[in-house]
Amino acid sequence: MDRSNAGTSNFSEKFSPYHQVTGRPADGKVRLRILLDTSSVEVFAQDGQAVVTDTFFPDWDHVGASVFSMEGETAFAVRSRAL
Repeated sequence: MDRSNAGTSNFSEKFSPYHQVTGRPADGKVRLRILLDTSSVEVFAQDGQAVVTDTFFPDWDHVGASVFSMEGETAFAVRSRAL
């Protein structure tokens, strides 16, 4: 996860903008479930075999998210639900 451009990050020298986990594809596929809120994101890979949870501190004038794939065939399904 790269949160280097996700808002305020200069409040502590211990703040790490990058987090990484290792997982194994199942049948050549990587399955991700991503839950995004106003200031947090949770990523579950392969139904929870690897998980990353992060908070971020956005500049509210520039809020957005992006998802991309660097190799292979990729399919995305996006669902939005307001609470």
